[in-house]
Amino acid sequence: AVNYANTRAGVLHASNTAAPTNPSTGALIVTGGAGIGGGIWAGGAIRTDSTTASTSTSTGALIINGGAGIAGNTNIGGILKTTDSTASTSTSTGALIVGGGAGIAGATYIGGILDVTRSTQQTDIDNSSQVAQVKNTSTDTAGNLTGIRYRQENGTNAGNGFVTGK
Repeated sequence: AVNYANTRAGVLHASNTAAPTNPSTGALIVTGGAGIGGGIWAGGAIRTDSTTASTSTSTGALIINGGAGIAGNTNIGGILKTTDSTASTSTSTGALIVGGGAGIAGATYIGGILDVTRSTQQTDIDNSSQVAQVKNTSTDTAGNLTGIRYRQENGTNAGNGFVTGK
């Protein structure tokens, strides 16, 4: 029950300052759901104990129907997936746009065209035996040949080659 004596001009004030540590603690405890027709401003962290997995844009522990503006770092412990299929035609278009560099520690698969608009330097090829050659046989066909220039890690020996996709 709500003590209506603690309302001022239609505003419910809770003078208790207890911080929440779980869904059953804090200055305001709601046993059932809460429907809120306006905005919510939280002066502290917002947390859910739900472990509902996300398999689409309408499932998971947190579902946001609009966009999300995040001013600080974001840490994601699972797969980051976008279902948007916007094609990329420049550095400012596409389903994923990164304003700075990208550090990728594992293997990378690119299912479409890789367009590099600046010259690159390959620094981890320490000898030519690490670059596979395209064989000239009837079973080895090369498609989409792209010229590359690479430099050995010590910077002294440069070479030219091709990257191919079948």
